Amino acid sequence: MESSVLIIEDETVVCDLLTRFLETRHYQVVCAQTLTDGLEKAKAFKPSIVLMDNNLPDGKGVDYISQIKDILPNIRIIVLSAMDSAHVQAIEKGAERFIRKPFGFRQIENAIQA
Repeated sequence: MESSVLIIEDETVVCDLLTRFLETRHYQVVCAQTLTDGLEKAKAFKPSIVLMDNNLPDGKGVDYISQIKDILPNIRIIVLSAMDSAHVQAIEKGAERFIRKPFGFRQIENAIQA
């Protein structure tokens, strides 16, 4: 099981809920609310998984998948979005999975453990 997760999500409530859920499953979790902050935290924290919203204040998450993979080539990226149209693009750009919002914790757990 991977031990560290970076959540890039601008909605504080979503980030807090995901953090609490993952910490109860013994993951180390760090949150970022922008893509810029997420890239910096990816460099410093070196997570094994990134849970990333697609619509962020400073851009689209799918447009940053390759930059994150440049920093951490073996990273597993899971894109979260309410927009179904982002699904194909996320997978084509290198995301391992796409989870549609609103999501359930079981979906997150299954994606991380896959």
